[in-house]
Amino acid sequence: APPRIVMLLEGESLLNDATAIVLFGILISAVIMPDAPQSAGFVVLEFGRVLAGGIVTGLVLGGFAGLLIRYFTQALHHTVVSLAFAYLSFVLADSVFHVSSIMAVLTVGLTIAHFLQSSQARDRKAAIDTVLPFWGVLKYIAGALAFLLVGVTINLSFFTDLWIPLLAGISAVLVARVITVYMVLPVFTIGQPSNKLTLQHKHVLFGGGVRGAITAALALSLPVELEGWWIAQSIGYGVVIFSLFVQTPLLNRYLSRQRWK
Repeated sequence: APPRIVMLLEGESLLNDATAIVLFGILISAVIMPDAPQSAGFVVLEFGRVLAGGIVTGLVLGGFAGLLIRYFTQALHHTVVSLAFAYLSFVLADSVFHVSSIMAVLTVGLTIAHFLQSSQARDRKAAIDTVLPFWGVLKYIAGALAFLLVGVTINLSFFTDLWIPLLAGISAVLVARVITVYMVLPVFTIGQPSNKLTLQHKHVLFGGGVRGAITAALALSLPVELEGWWIAQSIGYGVVIFSLFVQTPLLNRYLSRQRWK
């Protein structure tokens, strides 16, 4: 696929996952805590507070991390700085400031990446070649652990007894994707011919909206005191399995048969 489409998919996935985790936490808290405000206005305001607070926390800590990256010369030191500040941002955001730890870590990561890829890092290539593979390995391990836990907790009854809500969940995800890609996204390119998306590009964006480790992790984290939690969990598992075994192979087949301009 063209680099522009790949960038769109990666950026969308990054923001969607972070936003979904924040909303998930707020909605779960509102449901399982009887004394919590239940209004839509509260949810919107809380979402904004948690999201913005996480971003600010990440920017501040990312700035400090950038200063250390400029000070240290060895790529190994840059790796240690990135790991330390990722953990520090999570702890401070979650336990001290009570804002989005996910957004804090994400912002720290983006800020550190900016410093590494800029001329401010003394040994730019060595730093990138060391830090990025390190986090790539951690990403792979985290994803593998999430799917391992899914394999341990899943059972056949999810698909035999709850197949109707499972199919409804998959259908809802696909319909939402159609609306987003084919109806909402073109609105943002009106008056911008250079950014216009062809039908071919839209098909790729539609097929690229796969659900993986984040969806599985959220399904695993559903509290058992939540009424109907097993139904929601089965829907989450079903969406992930559909993405991995149906959506992804179809997308790969489509990409292999296209001639990109």
